[in-house]
Amino acid sequence: MSKPTIEAVDSKLFDQARETLKRAQFVTRVADGGRTVEVTVIERSGTWTVTADQNWVLEPTCTCHDFWARARWGYGPWCRHVVAVLVRQEELRCQLLDLLM
Repeated sequence: MSKPTIEAVDSKLFDQARETLKRAQFVTRVADGGRTVEVTVIERSGTWTVTADQNWVLEPTCTCHDFWARARWGYGPWCRHVVAVLVRQEELRCQLLDLLM
């Protein structure tokens, strides 16, 4: 079985992020004097934590399996939870440019 293309994976990622935005609950907590945003994403299938640096010093991370699997397989350190949080949190939206470029 061949590895899917980056374009196919990214398209699926955005579709999944859209669904996450529709059905998940988001609980936001600001830490480190306002530098770090931690968002708990609660879905039927589980609860994950997305951590993002408002100053872009560190890339966003997520505790879900897909986040780590995508990084291991070379699809980049993004998952549907990270994308959903970046879209939802106004102060983090500009970080989506890193994903799109």
